[in-house]
Amino acid sequence: MPKFSDEVANWLHENNYKYCFFVAGGNIMHLMESFSKKFSMVPVIHEVTAAIAVDYFNEVNSESDGKAFALVTLGPGVTNTTTGVMGSFLDSRELLLIAGQVKSEDLKGDSQRQRGIQEVDGISLFRNISKATRRITEPICREEFVSLVENSKMARKGPVYIEICLDAQGAESIPGQSPVSGLSEISQIDTKKFENIESDIAEICKEIDKAKRPLFYIGGGVDRSLRIELDKIEDLSIPVCTSWNAADRVNSSKRYFAGRPNLYGQRFANIFLQQSDLIVIFGSSMGLQSTGFNFKDFAPGVTIIQIDIDPGVMSSSNLKLDRSINGDANYILIKVISYLRENGIIKNKSWIDYLDLLKEKLPIVENREVNVGYVNPFIFINKLTKQLGKDTNIVPCSSGGIYTSAMQVIEQNGKNTVISSKGLGSMGYGLAGAIGACIANRNQTILFEGDGGFAQNIQELGVVSAQKLDLKIFVFNNDGYASIRSTQNRYFKGNLVGSNTRTGVKLPNLELIASAFNIQYFRINHEEEYENIILNNLKVRQPAIFEIIIDPDLIYSPKIESKLDKNGKMLSQALQYMVPEIESSVQTEISQFLGKISE
Repeated sequence: MPKFSDEVANWLHENNYKYCFFVAGGNIMHLMESFSKKFSMVPVIHEVTAAIAVDYFNEVNSESDGKAFALVTLGPGVTNTTTGVMGSFLDSRELLLIAGQVKSEDLKGDSQRQRGIQEVDGISLFRNISKATRRITEPICREEFVSLVENSKMARKGPVYIEICLDAQGAESIPGQSPVSGLSEISQIDTKKFENIESDIAEICKEIDKAKRPLFYIGGGVDRSLRIELDKIEDLSIPVCTSWNAADRVNSSKRYFAGRPNLYGQRFANIFLQQSDLIVIFGSSMGLQSTGFNFKDFAPGVTIIQIDIDPGVMSSSNLKLDRSINGDANYILIKVISYLRENGIIKNKSWIDYLDLLKEKLPIVENREVNVGYVNPFIFINKLTKQLGKDTNIVPCSSGGIYTSAMQVIEQNGKNTVISSKGLGSMGYGLAGAIGACIANRNQTILFEGDGGFAQNIQELGVVSAQKLDLKIFVFNNDGYASIRSTQNRYFKGNLVGSNTRTGVKLPNLELIASAFNIQYFRINHEEEYENIILNNLKVRQPAIFEIIIDPDLIYSPKIESKLDKNGKMLSQALQYMVPEIESSVQTEISQFLGKISE
């Protein structure tokens, strides 16, 4: 008779799970033993990496190629994953986390803090940041377990947390369990049609037909599988911009690509969005950074339609919505494009011509001089991403000046996968995420990370070395936390606290760290070192660390400026007003062109 942990392994394997990221521990001994017979086991050093790597792995891999899940032991094994689980929850991504638990007879009572050794109430920890949580104290049936796991990918994706008591893991399974079947029927919930959805689609198309300057805004709720569908928009002369979580849904070189608007967005993208007369938002919650922290002046006088599978997105929106539609953004996007093409609804090409003008006059890499001995990160990242292979994974960390720089200037070819954790914006995410992405498809993976963020999870270089990953790590050394210093300099008269070497932030010698893990290391101080160091080593399928020296006092721009009022409240300019200001002659030319197409 198989034990319950064996059955769990079988059910997960039959449900297309192929990889397990884990840290070994006593309270998962049965699960580890059973899982090792079914999955590719990837040991990591810290449990937070297991959660983050699984998040990124599942973003890179298609459903048919197999998924990953995380396995951690009790106590700190559980608590260490909370950052990764929260990131998955905020970014609406699939994550299954399985944890151990003490024997059912050792569980604490309601009045106790702890009874069993290392006992932690994971259900209470994760209840508000997961789609589903469950403590298993005795074996359950296949249907019950699979239904629980499937929650992670249903509707708006998110994490599922399951903890299994040690005695339940080793107990005999329920007799008569058959192989998993009917999983496709369960997953059909994802593509169900919502009430009145067809009439909603017709209304969207009517609004598009009326508009002179329409814009599609694509969010992370739109799957990468729809890239081909989005390419069909080109014939309709409808521009498409993306959120940062959807940065890889549209080829950057496409004429209809309208950029990535944001507080630190591309200047042309911010201006173009503000000049539209209709915005149709597909699968984006439109967080405050997307509106430049000024939702009142976001797209003034513009008709805004928001489509999201989560009704809570629209009900809590700060935007003034003309229409909100609760439905699957993927299904509706396909139907809208099909309707427009079938009915010959093609917009005036002058709107695309205006987008061309903005791109020409407001290039994403603006002229920025840097001091001798430093590299310009904007030029460096832009140049590198233009030369990457079609299937390269790009991981632009998730926080700080290097993150915003990368998201401004990355140019991807429509087949690259670009992943970050926008919702949480956590330092230390980059290396863990890059590991998951690289293991998912074994394609070359590029990581852009700041020196401060890189140091927070540096131990995972052991995984990079052990797995022999083709991971190229670009660490931009700006002496600590540049974005924090910028805030302290601007708003607090240069009173630096815990933001650089002088104020106590001592970061490791990366050359010595690389050597410790037997990883190649290169230091780049000048632009001319790019060709002979970077390009040659990109061709070598092995890990490498490139330390890029940049000016600690570099100004990260363009951006939307904020100021403190007399009450200490931050006030932000509207999305189109970025600093430094553009030349008056360019502004005049742009305004005159817009005036012609608005007549």
